[in-house]
Amino acid sequence: MKNIQSKAILLIILINLGFFSTSLAPLVNKYSEHQIIPSDEKEERNSPTTVLHNNSLPSNLSPKTTYLVTAMGVFSDQGIDTDLDGLYNFIQITAEFDILEAGSFEFRLRLEDNHTSYEYLEYYEVFDEFSSGIQNISFTFPIRNVYSRKINTTYVITEVSIYSLTVAAYVFWKAIDWYTTELYSYSDCDPPSAFLTHLFADNGNDTDGNNKFNNLVIFVEINITKAGTYKLRALLRSNSENFPFLKWGNNSMEFSEGKHSIPLLYNPAVRYYELINITFNIQIIELYNSNNALIDETSPSYTTREYHFTEFDVPNLIVTGKYLDFGNDTDSDGLFNELIVQIEVNSSVSGNYSISVHVKSNSDVYVFTNTETITQSYLVGLYNVSFNFTIRGIHSFQTATNFTIIQILVEDGEGEDIYEIFNAYTTRVYIYNEFNPTKAVLTGRFFDYLLNSSVIKGGDYDELIIIVELNVIQLGFYKLVINLSSRTNYQFEENMEISVDLAQGFHNVSIPFTLTTLSTLYRNLSFEIREVSLYDLYDFNGERLSHLQNVYATKEYSIIEFTNVILQFPSDQEFISYANMVGLPGNGTEGDPYIIEGFSIVSRRPPPRSPFSSLLIEIVNTTLNVVIQNCTLIGAEIGIYLNHTRNIIIRNNVIRDSRSTIQVINSTNIIINNNTLIGKNEDQNGLSLVSSSRSHIKNNNIYGFMHAGIFLQQCHLISIFHNFLHDNVYGVMINGLPMSTSSECVIEQNILFENRYWGLFLNSYSEANIIQNNDFADNNLFSSSSMKQGIDQGLSNIFSQNFWFPNSTDPIDGNYEDNPAQSPNHIIPPVILSPNGGERITDDYTIEISAANDTFNQELHYDIYYSSNEGDSWIFISSDVRHLISWEGENSIRYKWKINATEMQGNSYLIRVVATNPLGFNVQDESDLTFRIRKTEDFFDFLRTLQINLPAIIFELILVIALLFIWKRQKKYRR
Repeated sequence: MKNIQSKAILLIILINLGFFSTSLAPLVNKYSEHQIIPSDEKEERNSPTTVLHNNSLPSNLSPKTTYLVTAMGVFSDQGIDTDLDGLYNFIQITAEFDILEAGSFEFRLRLEDNHTSYEYLEYYEVFDEFSSGIQNISFTFPIRNVYSRKINTTYVITEVSIYSLTVAAYVFWKAIDWYTTELYSYSDCDPPSAFLTHLFADNGNDTDGNNKFNNLVIFVEINITKAGTYKLRALLRSNSENFPFLKWGNNSMEFSEGKHSIPLLYNPAVRYYELINITFNIQIIELYNSNNALIDETSPSYTTREYHFTEFDVPNLIVTGKYLDFGNDTDSDGLFNELIVQIEVNSSVSGNYSISVHVKSNSDVYVFTNTETITQSYLVGLYNVSFNFTIRGIHSFQTATNFTIIQILVEDGEGEDIYEIFNAYTTRVYIYNEFNPTKAVLTGRFFDYLLNSSVIKGGDYDELIIIVELNVIQLGFYKLVINLSSRTNYQFEENMEISVDLAQGFHNVSIPFTLTTLSTLYRNLSFEIREVSLYDLYDFNGERLSHLQNVYATKEYSIIEFTNVILQFPSDQEFISYANMVGLPGNGTEGDPYIIEGFSIVSRRPPPRSPFSSLLIEIVNTTLNVVIQNCTLIGAEIGIYLNHTRNIIIRNNVIRDSRSTIQVINSTNIIINNNTLIGKNEDQNGLSLVSSSRSHIKNNNIYGFMHAGIFLQQCHLISIFHNFLHDNVYGVMINGLPMSTSSECVIEQNILFENRYWGLFLNSYSEANIIQNNDFADNNLFSSSSMKQGIDQGLSNIFSQNFWFPNSTDPIDGNYEDNPAQSPNHIIPPVILSPNGGERITDDYTIEISAANDTFNQELHYDIYYSSNEGDSWIFISSDVRHLISWEGENSIRYKWKINATEMQGNSYLIRVVATNPLGFNVQDESDLTFRIRKTEDFFDFLRTLQINLPAIIFELILVIALLFIWKRQKKYRR
């Protein structure tokens, strides 16, 4: 019996729950229907099946042809006999290329030998106008050295490159051992008119008959097979670190047929004072014919015999090794102004000589370096030559130092070096108080850093600041002159001067150097101070008070730090070289792309009006995965230029004041996301894609261009999603050509607003494109002939669910849309949660709303209305409730509605909320059902408010009474 009772009670509970859940179902469903949807789910729920999600493409869209010029990898080679003697003079390589678009091109091949002892490297280029289709192009290389070496060898194509003269960009590049020719035997090749036999000799040359060498002669044997004029030149180098020598020797003359030993004369000025033995070796030998054409060359492994210093003539003027130094008081005040260094020289031949002495201080704090040169005539005999060095500034350092002669160089009257010695002599120690105090002095301390002087801030630099420290003993007006130059292949050298009025004490003077000529550098930079001078401007003659040479080198700066660097990458190899040098993040793979980030590149000159003459970031012929992000690019012809690339992402950049901010040509899988592109009111497109496919343009703000904001030509499978295009001449323009249409592109969820002419222009060669869920407003306002906002001259383009304002009934010239949207697509409407129908309101009531969402993140303005007659008319609750809204979470609005239930009674009330963005787009929602307003409520109203099912409760009470009756009867029978 207990089981029966338990089951009965459980049944009653379940029935109650069932009835209550049924009665509450409408309210529960109402809330669940309008619950806040995460942003990623919103996009999925609201997107039609043809939208391109996560960079993927619908399976029903097929790729189109990408226009390339490609080396097919098909080669052939043959020997060419130009003089009809049955022997080869040239090797001709024929390569096959597929040219899919006619134009002017430069084709270039590099050929190398495949022999260990034979060094051959040659480039050959072909320039011409080419039509489209398969082309066989021949490259003719001269044969050299094969006959003279008596070798057989094959040749390898190690590089193929194609440069488009039409668009001024590389369209193909490949560096690889791609093709190997057949074996060429020396016996099949023409002997040259002359060649090197690889026999050498050397000897000293005594020109004055004193049994001492004046010169060194290298003898090189050549074999002349055809009489004529020939030139031989060789580069000779010494093998001593103490005696560096590197010099070319030349000989040019008429030769008869046969073998000749040609002398090359060198004056190595083997220094008598070196007291060493020395050898020389030949670095390079080159042989030229009368037309100055290179006909043979080699890098022989030849080393001369060892020469002893005693075999050579003593130079005509030498330093004997006797020195003297002392201070000199020029103004008779008892203090030195000059350091005098006196050296003794011995002249064995009368003549004119120049003697240069370079002196430096040996103090850690007082930096002094200077060179004095004396040129005069000497008779035979001994001479004491005095060199006067003006010593300034030592007094201000309160230090002592000696000085070293670090170099003495003697030249004869013809300017030839005849004698040189290093670290020859060190003076006595001089105390600072032995010298006159100086008004001001260079301390020898320098600093350097980078500065951003442009209006674009963000960590990139365009000026190098050199700090020079001065010690001013006497206040005055001074001038600082500094010569700065680069220490790399970057050709930078500049003189800067600055005048300063300084009080007594130590001062740091800043000197800015503007680095505006950086361009296409794939190396780091450092600079050095070649010379710095300090002048006294109070002195009538501008006396130089202090002078230093070659005293400071800056730290090495990464090229990535500079503002006005133009990043140009013509190939994968160049990009990888740059990335390795500056340490770009990533490795170029899909999972770890290279990242170019944070650049502020400003073109400081107006862009010339010719294509491709001024690019800020250029990537060409690369398959590397690259991300360009968080950059500011200003000016130039084009901000970012891509040609024959793939897997590039351009995101979160600001590009402005360029004639075209981004251009993409012959590329695929390009993502352009979340950029701000601003035009400069010149006749150019903002974002252009030409002959490209399978790419995505999304979430960009594009405006201010005097042509199209987005321009596509001969493109396929391009997604243009959720972009804001306004204040251009055209919002989006899609063009094709007769043999190459633009097709199967998807234009979706964009705002095209206040463009001067059409928001969308499809020319007659655009076909099968999908245009859906976009918002068009106030386009074509500059046209007097038509108020239509789009024009479609193409074939089978599909328009669906676009919002047009105004002219929503006939918005497209040349096409129509039979199902336009009735409200903007880019704003998710608000949802009234309460009162939403069936409520009874007796007093002030809190209206609850799920907030609207503008997917372009524009601020929304809310207005709330009520109706007492089921929506026949509406009354403002407030004309603007922005400031009365209480936010309880990002997507929730609560507004306390003050009502007078005595005056506002009825059963036909509704609430309406309207959300409007700054562009005037608005969306709204209303209560699903009416609700009532009453002053009081009875018991049944109360039950109805609770949504309780009264018949169900009565049935349940009868069931309980029946069960109690059964229980009492059974209890009675048990007794």
